[in-house]
Amino acid sequence: MIKIDRRPAPVELTNEKVQELTAKYITDRRNAVWNQSYIRSALLSMSHNKCVYCETRVDEEAKYMEIDHYFCKGAHPNEVVAWNNLVPSCKRCNVNKGSYDVAVHGSLIDPTIDDPADHLSLINFRFRGRDAKGKRAIEAIYLNDTNRVVRARFDVGSSVSEAIEKLVELAEECISNPGQARKVTQLERGVFALLEETRPSSEYSATAATIVASHPDYIGLRQALLELGRWTQDFESLELQMQTSALNR
Repeated sequence: MIKIDRRPAPVELTNEKVQELTAKYITDRRNAVWNQSYIRSALLSMSHNKCVYCETRVDEEAKYMEIDHYFCKGAHPNEVVAWNNLVPSCKRCNVNKGSYDVAVHGSLIDPTIDDPADHLSLINFRFRGRDAKGKRAIEAIYLNDTNRVVRARFDVGSSVSEAIEKLVELAEECISNPGQARKVTQLERGVFALLEETRPSSEYSATAATIVASHPDYIGLRQALLELGRWTQDFESLELQMQTSALNR
């Protein structure tokens, strides 16, 4: 889970349209009035095409994306299309959260408001709550579902760790013989690709960022590129994004 910047509501979602759609829902609770194409598109764009809770990719055309209501629609019908109440979710997370009422049972992490790193840490690919809000989110959304999200985090973590190990070997070779231009370029591209896995747009970026940021060999890779004169502003930008997405900071 990473921090998401809440963008302005789509222009089609005017105050009049909100009132109209809300009235339709109150009249017929079976009417999924929030399922408008312009709402879905805006939410997908806002979340980098990912579920805001587990960070799996959601595909609008394949109908994998669902719209979650932070304040559940059953208990808060007047918020059913309130822009600040809507977030994109995968079906697994949306079903698990279900009718959880934050007004009754306690607030959960809202990634458009909260920084998940304030409430969650990552240990052995499982989330651990730093506070009551984090613990409630883990339980209510089932964020440590071993069959799905923990296994996915493990796969990402294994891939990232393996990439770092290979890059360390390459860095040592480049430092001992900096005249190998081709290998130096391979190192540069490899570290860049590694950091790209931690970007907010990447699937499970919080996991990748947390592992890279805390890996004891990452600083050595950074230093190697500095010594070789290959650490650029683009690397600085990617590193900043990594640090922002990492949970154990």
